[in-house]
Amino acid sequence: MCVMIWLRATFQPSLVYEAGASDVGAKDADGMSASRTAILLSPAIGLIILVLGGIYGGWFTPTEGGAVGSAGALLYALARRRIDAKEFRRVLAVCGQISTRVLSPILSANFFTIMLASSGFVQSIGAYVSGLGLMLWQFAAIHVILLAVLVTFLESVSIKLIAVPIALPTAIALGGDSTWLGILTVIGVEIGLLTPPFGRTCFAVASTLRGTGIALRDIFLGALPFVWVMAIVTILLVLLPVLVTLTP
Repeated sequence: MCVMIWLRATFQPSLVYEAGASDVGAKDADGMSASRTAILLSPAIGLIILVLGGIYGGWFTPTEGGAVGSAGALLYALARRRIDAKEFRRVLAVCGQISTRVLSPILSANFFTIMLASSGFVQSIGAYVSGLGLMLWQFAAIHVILLAVLVTFLESVSIKLIAVPIALPTAIALGGDSTWLGILTVIGVEIGLLTPPFGRTCFAVASTLRGTGIALRDIFLGALPFVWVMAIVTILLVLLPVLVTLTP
């Protein structure tokens, strides 16, 4: 993705910079200096370092890292006096509503996964797929396509909880690797979140940009190069699963 962005900025600068902008170095359109920009970005960069550094340093898990990042953002808002008691209560209410909407399908998906495991359905599907005589790359291609379709009407975490327990035994039986299947699953879900007609991530971005004159079509077109990059990576991983487990 970094290479794609660099190529587009180099050979199609009109897609990245504003028309007539001759210098993107020292100052932006508002005349803000680079040092001033760095100072304003330092809290966000500090939060990123805190969360990712703590996760990779082994101080806390990714889930705990989210809580640490939220706590850090709250402390920063309190220190800058950007939030009062009334606003804090409103934020808690909104967070509760969002968490309820997200956790309910995840809980249901967990129940569904337990039911599948106890009913023998996973073993039956594995035996059926094995009987079809599919090769590993054919199974992986079908798996990614199904994920991209399912994400149009199901929540992404729920899809992973439902699809992976069904697909994993079959993938391993065909010579695949659990890490390889996990990466393919994540990429397949992300592709579905960015492609029309139900690219929910693009719709979420459009809702935050309402009234700015940026149409939904523009957002889909802007996301399309990233979809192509993920599709190319997916094809490479499907054809060359060894890329996942390759170590220096």
